[in-house]
Amino acid sequence: MRPDHDDGTSFRDTSPKHSPPHPDEVEITVLGKGFGESVVVHYGGKWVVIDSFFDQATSRPAALVYLESLGVKPAEDVASVVLTHMHQDHYSGIDITVSECRSAGFYLPGATSLDRWKRLKASASASGTYGGARNRDVLVWEAAETADGSSQRGLYAADMGHEIKTGSSAVLKCVGPTSAASLSRRLPTKRLSKIAKELKSKPNCTSIVLWLEVESIRVLLCADFEQRQHVGWEALMKEHRNSQWLTGASLVKVPHHGSEGAHHRPLYEQWCHSPIGIVTAYTRGPRPLPQFDMVEKLRHVCSELYQCSNSHRTGPPPPAAGAVCSNPNQISKRPESPTGRVTARRGLHNSTWAVTVGGPAKEL
Repeated sequence: MRPDHDDGTSFRDTSPKHSPPHPDEVEITVLGKGFGESVVVHYGGKWVVIDSFFDQATSRPAALVYLESLGVKPAEDVASVVLTHMHQDHYSGIDITVSECRSAGFYLPGATSLDRWKRLKASASASGTYGGARNRDVLVWEAAETADGSSQRGLYAADMGHEIKTGSSAVLKCVGPTSAASLSRRLPTKRLSKIAKELKSKPNCTSIVLWLEVESIRVLLCADFEQRQHVGWEALMKEHRNSQWLTGASLVKVPHHGSEGAHHRPLYEQWCHSPIGIVTAYTRGPRPLPQFDMVEKLRHVCSELYQCSNSHRTGPPPPAAGAVCSNPNQISKRPESPTGRVTARRGLHNSTWAVTVGGPAKEL
């Protein structure tokens, strides 16, 4: 189905047709701006927020801005907040998101040691500096403390097989990363194998992969999980070789901005069935993603393909590696492309998704 396109500069300028979903509608909305990715999932009047970044127009977490534009109350209607992995385009603003979603549990990637965040937060607080990894650790641990300090919420490390609370009959389950990622969290550093050490140093290898089921509707949300030897898509699919329920996904959030290193054709052939694909751009690297050749590959395995934001770089160049800034959110909020929105909705008795786009989002 072709999109009902909104020509506004952000998803806040929605068309009259983009109203809140009905309680019995499944909604997957993917938000992105070139450096930033967030996904919101709806069913049964409840929401799950996955990852966070700052919307350029409002300097607030994009997922919260989107939900509020629909009249949703994040403090009451969001059941869970999930951080898939530790990269800045996914965790910026996660502390604000968790704080404002006051009824939501908070899920960290299972490869994350909660004791590690405590140590690094203490170190950063003692030095009085915020930048690079220290800034990241402080923001994420403050979000974790917010969730952990409430008896009605909870803080969780999401390993393979862990179910995310949805507040409805929808089942949202972690199907990745590999079991080796969870093992790397539990072993002392001196006992880590070569593969486990690689998992520690490459957050994409430990990225949470989510599988959503609402009756016959199935969705695969891949975050930034990649195809790496021994720890990537091939290893994960082999580990799930007896999971017969992992099939028939009709919509997929394409892994890692459509990069060649994340592409694994059997994923689309075995776990999906002619899926609608949604890809977020990445404009910070030397080669902005997705590249044209990968778009062509994705078009061959997806029935329709949508992109949330422009692929060309905008704004000033990225900061130098190791740069320290006095404002923890300065790097995250620097000028970028407007936030784009791709929204797919489907009723339980419908056979197809209805797709709308907003801002710079488009069908490829």
